[in-house]
Amino acid sequence: MKLFLFLNALAVIPLLGSYLAAYVPPENFWPIAFLGLVYPALIIINLLFIIFWLFLLRKYFLISLVAILIGWSHIGAHLRFNSRVNADSLCGKIKIMSYNVRLFDLYNWKDSKSKATRDKIFDLIYSESPDILCIQEFYGGDKRHFNVLDTLLSFQNAKYCHVSYIKGKRSDLPVGIAIFSKYPIVRNQEVTYQNSKDNFCIYSDVLIGHDTVRVINTHLESIRLGREDYLFVSDLASNRTENHDISLGSKKIFGKMRSAYIKRAEQVRSVRKEIDQSPFPVILCGDFNDTPSSYVYHKIEQKLNDAFVEAGSGMGKSYAGVIPLFRIDYIFHDTSFVAHNFKTLDAELSDHYPITTLLTFNHPRR
Repeated sequence: MKLFLFLNALAVIPLLGSYLAAYVPPENFWPIAFLGLVYPALIIINLLFIIFWLFLLRKYFLISLVAILIGWSHIGAHLRFNSRVNADSLCGKIKIMSYNVRLFDLYNWKDSKSKATRDKIFDLIYSESPDILCIQEFYGGDKRHFNVLDTLLSFQNAKYCHVSYIKGKRSDLPVGIAIFSKYPIVRNQEVTYQNSKDNFCIYSDVLIGHDTVRVINTHLESIRLGREDYLFVSDLASNRTENHDISLGSKKIFGKMRSAYIKRAEQVRSVRKEIDQSPFPVILCGDFNDTPSSYVYHKIEQKLNDAFVEAGSGMGKSYAGVIPLFRIDYIFHDTSFVAHNFKTLDAELSDHYPITTLLTFNHPRR
């Protein structure tokens, strides 16, 4: 019995620590950010302990139950049960779509011919017909053979665009982020991050009727795991890794995680500054590469509403990669809007799922 109590304590302590991940800057103590990453697993483990103690009719179930209740508000950012509304009944609705397209499968991750995946992504965008589309890991195409930008503009309602490419890359490989809008864009701006050349933020001031709205699109720092890192994790899971390799491989992966956490924290503070200084209502889309238990999420959630929390259902997972349970892609909005019918689209064409929501103004349209 004492052994199970000890194991229960080992499950409760990191769960309580995970609640601090939203408030502690990773540069101050980055391991706490890792606890935020594994929060869903910690919840499941503690639920199993509750069931275990209840089965034995022991009051020790209160240990995990109290620990979960202390952080009850965190559960709501991971799991929602909002009902859907009739979209036709919404007046002045604006459909928002955010999608990390992974360069339209440029390097054949999903298909032996990238064109097949690219065309499916085009078909998806056409069928969804968003009024505002934010793309991360956008690839502009080889202008000598196929111009992705021109093709996107040709078949969708969003004819206005703002595309910004990573600086210093070869001119024949335009990679960056993009905003497409069916409403006129009156101003564009790029916001660079001091700690990264590959990650940045753009915004477009969009004129919707007589209202100007600032649409922000960003892609925050990823962990940048390489092929050898994925092989290490695979070998570890299959028990094919020698002891000396475990130490070396783990140290390398945790080093990359530490660097990414610290960089994202600095980057999100730049995004938050743009939100605070915006003279217009804000819609923020992006691939944050971090979960709802993170410092990054909390920094934005303090100011803006999460469309998934307001209008989503289920777990809202948006990442289809190695650990396919994480929600790391977001649509946020300020109180000028109300979100409806948030959806994660079941389209495995990238390592991210596209997300959509309908927004309506809180005030009567002019």
